[in-house]
Amino acid sequence: DVDFNVYVTLSQEMQSNVNGSPWNGFPDLAVYLKIDPDHEIDEIQSRGRDMEDIREKPELVDYYRRVNTAYRDWAKGYTRSSMITIDRDRYDFMHSAADRASVLDQIETKLVDLGKLSPQAFDALQAQHADGPISKFA
Repeated sequence: DVDFNVYVTLSQEMQSNVNGSPWNGFPDLAVYLKIDPDHEIDEIQSRGRDMEDIREKPELVDYYRRVNTAYRDWAKGYTRSSMITIDRDRYDFMHSAADRASVLDQIETKLVDLGKLSPQAFDALQAQHADGPISKFA
């Protein structure tokens, strides 16, 4: 699928510009956001962007479903590094501080398990989460 290949090329380009030592071309931890296609379409529509409006462009429904399937299939076969799957149907980390904290905890715990985040850094991050919403998402 041409669209998926564009995403892969873009991802590879962005990853090639990330400082790491040694950089093997793959992240320490991949995060896959698993979401039901209908839920994903609802989320996309809630952004209110004209270019994403399925009422104006009904062909986008098929496109969104194909992209969702491509990512699901990619995640099933991904073996280049550790991966964690976040269930977007369960966690609404954009609107729920509790869900956001839970998702961050899952990711940070996995990074500790992988030896990529020290227990001290983990504790500091946990304290930040307890202080309130993260400005990037708020």
